[in-house]
Amino acid sequence: MHAHEHDAGRELSILTWNTSSNLVSHQARAKHQPVRQNREQQGGIAKVIVEHNPDIVCLQELQPRIRPSVADFLLHRGRYLKPEGTKLGVHSHCGYCTILIKSNVGLEFIGGPRAVGPAFLTRLKLKFKQRQQASESTAQNQGGHIELEVASCHLHPLQGMQMSGKTAESNRFKQMQALKVACGGGQGVPPDAYIIAGDMNMRDYEDAKVVNHLGLKDCWVETGRQTASQYSWDTKRNLYYKGGSKYTTRYDRVYFNGTGIEECTSFQLDGEDAQDIEREHTWTLDTQDGEDAQDGEIEHTWTLDTQDGEDAEDIEREHTWTLDTQDGEDAHDI
Repeated sequence: MHAHEHDAGRELSILTWNTSSNLVSHQARAKHQPVRQNREQQGGIAKVIVEHNPDIVCLQELQPRIRPSVADFLLHRGRYLKPEGTKLGVHSHCGYCTILIKSNVGLEFIGGPRAVGPAFLTRLKLKFKQRQQASESTAQNQGGHIELEVASCHLHPLQGMQMSGKTAESNRFKQMQALKVACGGGQGVPPDAYIIAGDMNMRDYEDAKVVNHLGLKDCWVETGRQTASQYSWDTKRNLYYKGGSKYTTRYDRVYFNGTGIEECTSFQLDGEDAQDIEREHTWTLDTQDGEDAQDGEIEHTWTLDTQDGEDAEDIEREHTWTLDTQDGEDAHDI
């Protein structure tokens, strides 16, 4: 999905995508056999993202042992950038969350990254051309740029994890409260605007608490509640689990707030159409040491040398950052 935000002189686009831990739906497996769940799946998702060309990409459910990942494809040859010093991102109940920005579009990382519950936060500077007419906009007062706090998150699932539906709902609201405080600057300098995007795992009846109690603006609501862009989960069209329920809901959301964003001008769902990702549009990435290029796979880059026949270790465990946490929570990898 895309959400286009107007700042004080230019348009900004953001896309959020839960990569589903590289799993393929039951319907896809049944219809398109054999389905390979590695480079074709990841490369196919990356291809759709590149076609839509968003300025900011929020990813969820990245798995450290699945390489190359969607993020690896997007980072290849500097098409997109990640915060310096990061590995995979912040761990949620399933996989990792991270944020990438498109290179050469006037965006740069200026703060973070940091973990707030199951969310990856970072601060961005967005540059723009000065307006001709006089204005009291925040961006002009700061001399040609605004600061954005952006979060990619994967909130608690609907139920399970030894909790009831009501407990999960309460936990999601608490996570959103913490995100709003953190995105608003906490005890530090607040940004001009903030965006919270990702897989919220929320039901429709939870909207009122987030919008009314937390004062967040929902991009789908702000753009007219279009039916065509409402459901990011539709197991009537694409049955995910064998024997699972067939229903539609709006798990994935984009929220925003702050004076630095004038309005959300459009909102849409991307990647809805089925693609033959095994046979079409595989990506060729450069290899090293004179090795032949492999479609979408860089074996000599993404695996570690092992000894005594042991399996390669999780490459994301090496040189990861740990952050101080509060309230007894575990530290998150970055």
